[in-house]
Formats: sequence, structure tokens, C-alpha cells
Amino acid sequence: MVNDCVWFEKIIPEKKDIYLAGKDSKITCEGVGTVKAKTLNMNPRFECRSESKPRIQQSRNTYGRTSLQNENPLIKSRRSSSADRARSSIGIPKPRSHSEERKSLLYNTRRSSISLNDCKIQKDPRPLSDKGYQRKKVQELVEFLNENFKYQANVSKITPPSKRDFEIIFQLLASEFEPDFIVKKIEEDAPRILKSLRYPFIPAKSAFVYVARNNWPTLLGVLLYLMDLIKYINCIEIEMFYQSVDGERPQEHAILLKYLVNSYNQGIDDEEKEVEIFTKMIKSNIPYDIEELREKNKELKAALKEVEMEMVAIQELKVTSARYDENMKQYEDYFGRMREYQKKRKAKIEKLLEQVAEKEAMLNELQSILAQKQAAYDAQGFDGKKQLCYFESQKKELIEKLQSKKLAVKKLTSDCHDAEIQYNKTYDEGASVCDTFNELYSKVTEKAAGTFDALKNINDPAVKNMYSTMCHAFQLPDCKMDLTQRSILQLGDERKRVLNEIRKNFDSATLILNSVASKQNENLQEILMRKSDLAVKIKVAYSLETKKEHDLHSEEKQVLNEVKTYETQCEELLKKLDEVRKETSEVEKNNITYKEEYEELVTLRKSKEKMLENYLEKQKQMIAHHAANIKTLKENVENAGIEICEVTSKALEKREE
Repeated sequence: MVNDCVWFEKIIPEKKDIYLAGKDSKITCEGVGTVKAKTLNMNPRFECRSESKPRIQQSRNTYGRTSLQNENPLIKSRRSSSADRARSSIGIPKPRSHSEERKSLLYNTRRSSISLNDCKIQKDPRPLSDKGYQRKKVQELVEFLNENFKYQANVSKITPPSKRDFEIIFQLLASEFEPDFIVKKIEEDAPRILKSLRYPFIPAKSAFVYVARNNWPTLLGVLLYLMDLIKYINCIEIEMFYQSVDGERPQEHAILLKYLVNSYNQGIDDEEKEVEIFTKMIKSNIPYDIEELREKNKELKAALKEVEMEMVAIQELKVTSARYDENMKQYEDYFGRMREYQKKRKAKIEKLLEQVAEKEAMLNELQSILAQKQAAYDAQGFDGKKQLCYFESQKKELIEKLQSKKLAVKKLTSDCHDAEIQYNKTYDEGASVCDTFNELYSKVTEKAAGTFDALKNINDPAVKNMYSTMCHAFQLPDCKMDLTQRSILQLGDERKRVLNEIRKNFDSATLILNSVASKQNENLQEILMRKSDLAVKIKVAYSLETKKEHDLHSEEKQVLNEVKTYETQCEELLKKLDEVRKETSEVEKNNITYKEEYEELVTLRKSKEKMLENYLEKQKQMIAHHAANIKTLKENVENAGIEICEVTSKALEKREE
């Protein structure tokens, strides 16, 4: 038969025609294979064959039943159509509706020999588990349902859908092939319909019992297959079957049509006879030799290998060009930073140019003085040669000094830039140091305020006098660190002095509190002595004057009440004393920690200064190193661009040849 052609079968109203697709058209069935046809989308009865594979196998010399069973869809499709279709009294087939045509696709007992037997696909090649692929295909399915059916769907409703929604969508899509189809048991109906439609990856019945995230990809593949099948059927035009065949090989079409008419009218239903007749007709009308076709096929394969090698080289060049693009982006970012840096340097250079202009003005003045001296020398004559030599030596010294100053100016500009960068870093670190110092200082002020509030509530007159005298001494000054007013180094001595004053005040306060505590202890001991004396006196009075119990009972009550009041006062004073001691110990601990933190900050500052100096030296070395690298990289980029241009030009020349 004809090389590079595929048969497609399509039932249309009033006729069932067989159409031979030419070389110019191509159709891809997603997940199944690539075949050629004049229409896009999917074929309801498709065949997984390569584009260059001939219909009749070249390795066989016999044309028996086994050799043409899968190659010629005409045989079985012809017999099924002659057996299933109803005939009129004249022998012409009756016209059928679209629903009957779809039913014939599902319920035809003898199906076309175009099947998936030649390329059984064990696994679905579609990336159904990929989330991006799922989103894209679900969007296509939603658009198809909204355009062609009354069922209004959205993406969120179908990712994944409920079982009811899945049954509705499946019923709508399956009704295009079986109009009277209604879902009763989806786990039984769906495999039956998919089997009749030649779906190669039919899921198990258990996959249709429920819809969840684990089985949603397989069910989505089923819906996508039905959608693509409907799209393919809808895009086939009836006029395509009646187009003129002037541009194609008419002798082949004539053979096929003659054979179809004769076999249809004679009612031939013997498959072996059909095969023999058909092979004889093909052999007698082949206008070309198979060996020539094989040679052409080999030449085409060799050319295809060359093209594949070129494509591999092009892909490698694309990868290298992508790497170079990434490098170019990095260099563009670097050059952008360098431009900003260049602007800053330009401002500094302008300042230096102003200074150079001043120096040049000075030099011009010196040159004018020198000219005057030269004129005086010329006026003096021979005796002024010694002065001329002296002035020339001074001139050379001045020129050398000027050159050294220019070099020093260049170094200063680079050092200024590096110092600015380091200054910004140290400024940020100083700001963090200021924040920590301010937090510590605020904590100290809060502790001092808390201790004075506790002293204020004590009823002891000595403590009140101490509070009134020390209140003004403990008013802490505003020593918060602020980088905007002055530098940290200028205010460091003042802060040290203030912290030392605060420490002295706290030490004096602790001494006063300790003295108050000792006085309170002495008072408490005196009270306890009085208590013991009173107890002894009470015992003696009780033993001696038993008769005077009623008289002394009232006095005893008063004494006991006084003792109780003294005891309560002593307990309160002891509690307050313990609180004061705790607060003083906390204040001392805080002072120690603050002192340690301050010392750490001083050491940190010294280490940062050393790091800054080291960083400046490293930056100077890095600038020189980067300048050399930039030059080499520019040369490499230019060479790579030249190589890419040469490779692409060679590839284009080969293609043109």
C-alpha cells in the first residue's frame, strides 16, 4: 500500500466512508502516539504507529491473513459495516442519525482492526500527577464544559470534584457517544464505556467508588480522554470526504473505491477471500519498487541522524549561552554598583580637581616668578649662571614634590572611599551599642526609682531624713547615647564620670541603709529585753500578789497589748529590712553586670577598629584583583560570543546546503 499513510474510519450520515490521509497532515494523540491525518485532536479508532512506518511490513513477502490483519483497517471495518448496518430494498444503506452512529461506535461487535495491539503502553506517559499539568488541563476541561454543555463548572469545584460532580461530568461526556446513557453504577458503567472507546489505561472498578486526591489523577486522565475524543469528532468536516483527489494518487483511490463497491454489492463476507483479492489488486497496481523506497528510507534516516546531532549541538550551545547570560546578569549588577560608586568618586574627583586647580594657580604664580628671575638673569649676563643652576635644581625639586602630592591625593581618594564604607558599618555597630547602653541605663534608672519608692513608704524618721537628703543626689542625669549629637569617643569620659557618681551614690545609700538596719536591730533587741523583763516582773507579781489578780488583770492586758504592738512593728521592720537588703544586692549585681558590659563594649570597639584597618588593606588588594578579573572576563565573553556566532553560522550553512 502507500507509504507514510494511515487509515481512519469515521461514520457520517448516509454513508460510511474510508478516508486515506496524505503526507501533509499530522495528528498527535496525547499519551498514545503520533500519527498522520488531515484533522487535529484525537481519533476514536487510533493506531500507535511511527510516521515513517509503511502500512505493509517490508520484511514479509507473503500477503496472508496474518500480515494484513493489523495493516488494513478496511478488512474488518468493511465486514462490520456490512453486517451491522441495515439495508434498503435496493441494497443502499439507510441514512442514520448521529446518535445511531455513536451507538455503533460503542456496540459494534466486530470492531476495526486498528487497535493498540501493535504498541501496548504499560504506563500512561501523561504527567497526570504533576500539579501544574493538572491545573492546565482542569482549566481546559472547565472551558470545554462551559462552552458545550449547560453544566456550569469552575476550577475550584473540580480540583478534586465530589463523586456526584464526577458522575455528572462523565455522563455529559459519555452522552456524546451514547445519547441515552445515564449513570447508575459508575464503577460498572465507566469501564464498559472506556473499553468500547479503546481507552488504553482503563482503571479498576474500585477507582470509581470514590473521588479523592490519591485517585484524582487517573480519573482526570479519563475525563481528558473523553474531552479530546469529542473535540476530534467535532472537528472532522463531512466535506473532507468528498474533496477532489487531483493532488494525490488517483489510481490508488480508484482501486479502493472499486473494491469497496464490488464487495459491498456482492455481499462478500469471507475474510480470506477479501485479503487475497485486495493483495492481488495492490500488487498489480503498485507504480514503484519497494527496494527504491527502502533506499530512500535509509537516506532519510541518515539525514535524520545528522539533524539530531545538530540539534544536540544546538542544545549544548543553548545551555552554554544560558550560562553566559547568567554571568552577564551578574556582571551587569556589578557594573551597576560600580556606576554608583563611580558617581561618588566623580564628586570626590571634582573636589580634588578644584584643589589641583588651586595648585596649578600656585604653579603659574611660581612660573611667573621664575620668568622674572630668568629676565633678571639675562640682564645680569654671565654672572647669573650660578643662580640659574640653583633655580633649576629648585624647580626639579618642586616638580618632584608636586608629583608625590598628586600620588598622595589619589591614594587619599581611594582611602576616603574605603573609609566611608567602613564608617557606615561602624556607624551601624555604634548605633546598636548606643541602643544597648540606653536600655541598660533605663533599667538602672527604673531600679533606682523602685528602691526610692520603697524607702519612701518606710515610717522610720531616720529613713525619711535619708530619703530627703539623698533624693536630689540620685536624680540621674540624661546620659543617653545619641550618634547625631557627638561621637561616642567624645562623650565616653562624661558617661564614665556619671556612672562613677551613680556608683558612689549607691555605695553611700547602701551604707546608710545598713546603718538604719543596725539601728532597727538594736531597737528590736531593746524591745526583746523589755519584753523579757516584763515577763519576769509579771511572774514575780503573779506569785507574790495572787490576791490582787483582779486589779492587775487590766494592767497585764495593757502590757500584753503593748507587747503585741511592738512585736508587729518589729516584724514589719524586719520584713522591710529584708526587702531593702534584697534591693541593694540586686542593685550591686546590676552595677557589676553593667560595668562588665561597659568593659566588653570598650574591648569590642578596639577589636572593631583593628578589623576596620585590616578590612581597608584587604579592600585595596581586592580592588586591584577585581580590576584584573574584569579585563579577563570581558575578553572571555567576547571570545565566547565570537565562537557562538561561528557555530550558529556553520549550522545555518549546513541547513541551507
